[in-house]
Amino acid sequence: MQHIKENGLCCGLVSAFDSLPTVAHAGSKRVVKAEATGAEYLITNCAGCGSQFNATSCAMQTKVRQKDFTTIVAEGLGIKVEDPTDNVGRFMGAAVEMLKDSTMVKKN
Repeated sequence: MQHIKENGLCCGLVSAFDSLPTVAHAGSKRVVKAEATGAEYLITNCAGCGSQFNATSCAMQTKVRQKDFTTIVAEGLGIKVEDPTDNVGRFMGAAVEMLKDSTMVKKN
């Protein structure tokens, strides 16, 4: 991907307080770019980005999945790690439900 490491782009989750469509747009753009590389995983080190990319890749039904850096380390050490996808999905769904009215407020 062109935008990685210090040149990485925002996942969009921070926009949740102002614009849920921006969250979806930013997340899907990043997942599409990861998918275009042929990657199996989109690696993150931020819980917010991880939640955003996990939920977005599932919603897009793409083969790219999000994986946290600490999960990779734990797996390398032989530590069993549970797949957080279902929990993340429930959390993100509840967050969207909670924020939907606050992001729809018209600003003068």
